[in-house]
Amino acid sequence: MMFVEEEETGAGGPVPYHVLLAATQIPSRGTREAWAGKESFQDNALCGHPARRVSTVSYTTVLRVAFYAGLKNPHEGYKVLKFDDIVTNLGNNYDATSGKFTCNIPGTYFFTYHVLMRGGDSTSMWADLCKNGQVRASAIAQDADQNYDYASHSVILHLDAGDEVFIKLDGGKAHGGNSNKYSTFSGFIIYSD
Repeated sequence: MMFVEEEETGAGGPVPYHVLLAATQIPSRGTREAWAGKESFQDNALCGHPARRVSTVSYTTVLRVAFYAGLKNPHEGYKVLKFDDIVTNLGNNYDATSGKFTCNIPGTYFFTYHVLMRGGDSTSMWADLCKNGQVRASAIAQDADQNYDYASHSVILHLDAGDEVFIKLDGGKAHGGNSNKYSTFSGFIIYSD
């Protein structure tokens, strides 16, 4: 803690006041974290001086978990989509080799996915967002006129440590776009428990 005594000019001349700076440090847990500062002022009777102003600066740890990945190669059938073109992976919770996001920090998360169906064979494609193997959102794309179509959905889920979230193709063909990212999967933490 650090105390700084300064003077502020008032109607009757200089008025002394103290500035109190308090910082609470939380040790890093090995995850990517950023410090966010918050400053607030309040009038307070300090040391018998009624016109004192106290400034308290405190710091909290903001947990950074976010990912965004695209699908490079086409997929078809009934399998987990492996979005292997990672653009962002703060916290390293998304694994491109398995196609799964694994929660390390319990909390509430937002996920969204957009999967482009390869058109041209008059079929449909289903893409499901799964949490621990259970479908939590499902989207369909249909090939009506030999065209491409999107299957998209967004969800907010509570996750515990170890929970897995992934996109599973449930029939049809998903289009990979090399580096164009026609099909994408992303998510981020809203707040931790």
